Amino acid sequence: MLATAQWAAVTRTLTPRLAGGAGVPLRVAAPVVVLSAVGWVTTVLLLARTLGQRVADGAGWAPVVVLGLAGLALLVRHWRRTRAASAG
Repeated sequence: MLATAQWAAVTRTLTPRLAGGAGVPLRVAAPVVVLSAVGWVTTVLLLARTLGQRVADGAGWAPVVVLGLAGLALLVRHWRRTRAASAG
């Protein structure tokens, strides 16, 4: 469980803390967490080295899309609040 949790972004930082809170001894948890973290880092680095430039070239439009979606979300939120205020 500890080893697989290193591969999920949200659980990567929480799992060692939860294991400690559950009473898993550090001498048991530490080697598993370290080996899993080394495997995760190695995978990310190798993928970045192999696909990094391709992703960087293809994702040049991503900031525009993210900003557009954020702007759209703000407009929808404003519209819904205005509509709720005028109805109530």
